[in-house]
Amino acid sequence: MAGGAHRSASRPDRPYAMSKLLALVPALALAALALLPSGCAVSRPFRGPGYSSRDGVTVDAPPGGLVVALTEGVLDRSRRRPFDRAIRDVDRGMASQPGLVGYALRKELFGSRVWTMSVWESEEALRRFVRSGLHRDAMQRGGEATLEFRYHSFRAQPGEFPVPWERAIGLLEAEGGPGYGG
Repeated sequence: MAGGAHRSASRPDRPYAMSKLLALVPALALAALALLPSGCAVSRPFRGPGYSSRDGVTVDAPPGGLVVALTEGVLDRSRRRPFDRAIRDVDRGMASQPGLVGYALRKELFGSRVWTMSVWESEEALRRFVRSGLHRDAMQRGGEATLEFRYHSFRAQPGEFPVPWERAIGLLEAEGGPGYGG
């Protein structure tokens, strides 16, 4: 062949090879997503009226420390929408809860687990929140989606915040029980 039109058998057609490779990308992406563990999660950062990301806890803690309340729920995906709406409503009303220091939310991206972490100035402040209309309404509306539920509370000093999710989840797994202790 004249003028360089000759194609060597040992050198594949690069555009053709590239198009074949690009055709595999969607399939590889789906395969990668299928392999992701359900533990892949996203979190909303710890925030609240008694906490600053720059200064940490901004309220005076009692001698025994602040009260940390942890929850974990496993949800029925087919009933999740009312639960998510209830969580959004609680999220909007949290900052006005008396005695709240701060809170954070976490959920699995491809799974059915959700977690909450809230920090309170006292056990009584936590109990008031659990009995509040905001919380009771959310539990009633989202409760049907909850297949499993664990709760654990403990005390911590202001310098320990925000509590890492790995520690919080470990405590729930080791010491969490069903329902609220308040």
